[in-house]
Amino acid sequence: ALPVHFFGVPWHATRLGNLSFVTVGSPLARIPGSVTLTDSFKGTYRRLVIHDDRLVGYISLGQAQADGLAIKRLIDEGASIGAAKEALLKGTFDARKYFSQQRSISVMALARQRNVWTGQPHPGDDEGAPALPSALPERDSLSFDERIQHRVARPVSIVGSMPYAPLPGSASGTQFRGFHYPGGKEKV
Repeated sequence: ALPVHFFGVPWHATRLGNLSFVTVGSPLARIPGSVTLTDSFKGTYRRLVIHDDRLVGYISLGQAQADGLAIKRLIDEGASIGAAKEALLKGTFDARKYFSQQRSISVMALARQRNVWTGQPHPGDDEGAPALPSALPERDSLSFDERIQHRVARPVSIVGSMPYAPLPGSASGTQFRGFHYPGGKEKV
C-alpha cells in the first residue's frame, strides 16, 4: 500500500537549460498487480506506473516539459486513465480537455438520472428510486413571518475596524498603532 499524504502525492519539476524533469507520485513503486509503461523517443523518457487503471507514479525527462500539476491531479483524484495512457506516454496529454470531458460525462450521467432543478426522476425513468433534494429552494413553502424568523436566526458575523496610524519614526509605515478613545471618538 502506498502512503497517504495530507496534500496529495508529492511532485517535483526541474528545468536545467533545455532539459526538463518531472516526477509525480511513486514512479519507482513496485506494487503487486501494477503495470509499468515506459517510452523513450528522440531524447525523451517517460515512465508510468499504473494500478487498477489508475496512475500511481509518473516520470518525464526530456526537452518537452510535462504538466506536473495536471498529472498530480490525475493521481490525487484516482481518475481512470484508460483513454489517456497513450497521451501520457507520448507527452501529448491535454489536461484541460481530459478533465472537461470527465466532468461532462459525470454531469450528463447525473442529468440522465434526475431533473437537476426538482430532484425528481425524468418521466419514464425508474419511478421507484428515492428523490434527491432540489437544487432550488422552495420559496413559497414558508410564510412571510417564517421566512423573516429564518433569516434572523442565522448567525451574524460582525467585523469592526479601527483606523491605524504609523508609529512616530517608523520606516515606511511598517509598524502600526491603533488609536481608540473610550468616548467613542476615534482620531488618526
